Amino acid sequence: MSICDRELASEGAVPSVQDGDIEGALRVMAPKLPRAVRFRVENSLRHFDLAMPLLPIDREMASFRAITGEEEAAAALIKALQFRSYPHADRLSVKDHTHKAAVLACALAVKANMATGLKNLRVMFDLKDPRIDVGIPVSDFGVTSPHMKDVVLQPVEPLDIVRAAPPGEDGTVLSRDFKKLAEGAKFAQIREMLRVHSNARNKLLYASNKSLPRSRATAQSISARRSNAMLLISIAIVALQTDRHQALLCEAIDGLLEVVRRLPLSERSSST
Repeated sequence: MSICDRELASEGAVPSVQDGDIEGALRVMAPKLPRAVRFRVENSLRHFDLAMPLLPIDREMASFRAITGEEEAAAALIKALQFRSYPHADRLSVKDHTHKAAVLACALAVKANMATGLKNLRVMFDLKDPRIDVGIPVSDFGVTSPHMKDVVLQPVEPLDIVRAAPPGEDGTVLSRDFKKLAEGAKFAQIREMLRVHSNARNKLLYASNKSLPRSRATAQSISARRSNAMLLISIAIVALQTDRHQALLCEAIDGLLEVVRRLPLSERSSST
């Protein structure tokens, strides 16, 4: 994956961002986002800035910071969808831990859906607008002509695309994938993930009848949460950069709400 910061560093308008530094690009873009999104993005980044230094001296608080940073990124995405009035986004709550965990699960599904069969995506950050675009090399579609090696296809909006389901199947590949998330073994797995995720914070802060709080967080697990947060923040920016309701995001919201709807009532009310 490559990153291009378009024409800005040379103008001195913003700090330069090195190639491949997604987080650096997001930090430059954050102050230009709507306030409801901006403050959650900046708070997410702040939590991760503090998490890793805490790890050697206070593992529980390091884990707490990382969990909160990931949730704040999910909250930023929820607020971005609501800012652009996406259908049914008003049913999502930034105060509900289960909703925020489900947002992450669905964001990972969107990422997997986009990446299927594509190996060399180019991500381009316009730090001034702010805006994120994606270029797909034609070589990913089997074009091998030497004079086409640098040619990329760029969707008008990165997430306003759908992959058609195979012949004989209804809907799209993503809608099919979300249906699987809300059924059978897949649903059991995601339900357990949401249960563990939504309860993780309390287990770090309060003693039980049997033991003191204890975290097993590692540098790798904190880095994984940080990567998840960068994905969520990036999707939030993509949602904000156009009034158009992008197809993948519309399907993702419907899939997310179906997963939440199928949870038992006791697991749907994990609010702060």
